[in-house]
Amino acid sequence: MLTAIINTLNPKAGYHWMAKQRIEVYLCLVTCAFLVHLTHIIWAEAPQRFWPMTNQNQLKVFGMYALFITGYGLSFGTFKREPSRQLRMLGLLLSTLATVLLTVTFQYGNHGILAIIIAAQLPEFFKPKLSIVLALMFPLVCGFIDRYINGLMWAYENAMLYALFNLFALMTSSRLISERRLKEQSVTLLRELKATQLLLSSTAKRDERQRIGRDLHDTLGHQLTALSLQLELACHLPKEELQPHIERARTLSGQLLGDVRHAVSEIRGYKTLDLPCALRALSENIPGLNVLLILDYDDNQIDARQAEVIFRCVQEALTNTMKHADADTCIIELNESAGELSLSIKDNGRNIDSNSTIEPGNGMQGLSERVTKIDGQFNFQATPEGFIVQVNLPYQ
Repeated sequence: MLTAIINTLNPKAGYHWMAKQRIEVYLCLVTCAFLVHLTHIIWAEAPQRFWPMTNQNQLKVFGMYALFITGYGLSFGTFKREPSRQLRMLGLLLSTLATVLLTVTFQYGNHGILAIIIAAQLPEFFKPKLSIVLALMFPLVCGFIDRYINGLMWAYENAMLYALFNLFALMTSSRLISERRLKEQSVTLLRELKATQLLLSSTAKRDERQRIGRDLHDTLGHQLTALSLQLELACHLPKEELQPHIERARTLSGQLLGDVRHAVSEIRGYKTLDLPCALRALSENIPGLNVLLILDYDDNQIDARQAEVIFRCVQEALTNTMKHADADTCIIELNESAGELSLSIKDNGRNIDSNSTIEPGNGMQGLSERVTKIDGQFNFQATPEGFIVQVNLPYQ
């Protein structure tokens, strides 16, 4: 059975991540709009404390807010459906720079809410201890600016209050991020469990059919053959009254023997392990990753060990793509060529220098051992276009 392109999986996965962040982006825009209005009021009532309220200076201040919004948009995927970690980090730095500039121009008390927004993003980029240090350090630095540049008497007290706000936002965000990651891990484990169950189920069915076929052949087949031989001998006996019945019995036994052999052939011929179904279950509904599955091989020519190795290779490759590749597309192609079963897995992850050396981890080494054990070849390659895993297995 030759199967062409099976499916283009999860077509909307690229927009799933941004949809989850839409509310946060809207809240940020409303907060910045309110702060612009509040800053304009304070600036108009006490212009002697800040820059002269000229059109040029107002444009500069508006540009600082625009810089903060731009950075926040980069961090949350407003301008790209799912940004890379480097782009998100750039967005965080731009937002931080804008907050510092606004603090120097006016005062931290007016813009501490922006620092709280930044603190809520820290667990996405840094470990917990470093996130806490940064959340505390930022208001203290801004308090120093307020005290010695802006000349505010209560600068440190104000900074300590906002530091507590930052810690509260940081802890709340950490819990939400932890719950989200655990949910993603559970979804991944459930998907892999479902795919493994399908593969094991189809393997068990195939083995059971072969067992039934072997039992039919070894028992009923031999018995019916013996019956046919006995009746053949009986045909030559001189008892004329038994001859019609014996002839009929011989005919029936021959028909029964043919039916049994036909049933055995059909049962043995049905060897499908339903590997495509298992691969489809493994590859679908992956957040942020579109998977194209292309299969073109004869299901009847693949055995259980090869099916398991192929399944494990796809499983490990998808896991590595989600963890390390920063890719949004993965192409899995399984076909037969020149007496070999060829499995190719390609992603469009971040650019990698083809001259650099990549040390395989335990997962990749385990796959190499599995493939070698069944006389196959396992290779992987990092290219500027993405990461490629190539597996070649002997084909019956």
